[in-house]
Amino acid sequence: MSGEPSSSELAAFVTLYDVACWSGLSGDHDDVNEPFGSLLALLGASWDLPLHTIGMVSEASFDVALAAWTVGASPPTFIVHSIASTFARACRIHASTQTSRSDVTSASAANMALQHQLALAQTPPSAAAPLRGSPAARSSQSHRRLGMHSGYV
Repeated sequence: MSGEPSSSELAAFVTLYDVACWSGLSGDHDDVNEPFGSLLALLGASWDLPLHTIGMVSEASFDVALAAWTVGASPPTFIVHSIASTFARACRIHASTQTSRSDVTSASAANMALQHQLALAQTPPSAAAPLRGSPAARSSQSHRRLGMHSGYV
């Protein structure tokens, strides 16, 4: 698992339970002494809800809710908290409210390829004629005014 579901895994998700299984969020859905059950209780959700019910919640709002989360009488461990964040990220990716890293990487690669093609399509300025206003052009103009030609000093 890469921290994000693949496109085939995303297509197979139907309920929050599916994402919980994929992300490793363990426990019975109705046991508040287990991570999955306590998270559902905190969010007021049930295991059989569609993913967009969590996916439409912003990352910041989800993090605020997680601050109040307890598994039984204790706060979740760091790893369980991380798993819950992965669970929510997968729901947001499924709901198209967050872009997956693979989509960002693909878009970036396509953008770089386009920039490369555009750079290759541009013709470089001629090296034979100095650019107007460049030091070489000004020097050439000064020499002409003074009657100096190439080869004369």
